[in-house]
Amino acid sequence: MPLLPFDARAACGSNDDLDAEVARLSRAALSAAHDGASPLVHSAAGHDGAQVGAFRTALAASGMAPDTAARRIGEGLGRILDGVLRGSDIRRAVISGGDTSGHAMRQLGLSALTALAPTIPGAALCLAYGDGPHDGLEIALKGGQMGSPDYFGWIRDGGGPRAQEHS
Repeated sequence: MPLLPFDARAACGSNDDLDAEVARLSRAALSAAHDGASPLVHSAAGHDGAQVGAFRTALAASGMAPDTAARRIGEGLGRILDGVLRGSDIRRAVISGGDTSGHAMRQLGLSALTALAPTIPGAALCLAYGDGPHDGLEIALKGGQMGSPDYFGWIRDGGGPRAQEHS
């Protein structure tokens, strides 16, 4: 699963900066998908990594409101996912991050979900509905800190309940 870092500092800049980052990652993720991989685009690897510090510095320098930057990040990630879905045969995805999920879903033109399979509490694998090309997409929306380390691969492979582990 190739990890593709989204430079969240681009959300604090101009529309051209954000568009360039979206285009860069759309190409990289689509290339990985065409090679049979499951690309994972991420804006941070935890709450206190170097990416977070760089983003906070860029946000402070920009004078942009934090909620505006968060919305722009979510929309950018949604645009990347939209491009990958349109350019590949992928029909299952995960969006992680509470507010990010909502902003990204709007970029996909999806308006409703029904549960397909249990995963972790509050983050079922769902069937998405909308008027556009992503109607019928299987998608899981999860909070940023929820799920096991293998959550993304588990969803890729179908999700569903796991047997209880005994020590």
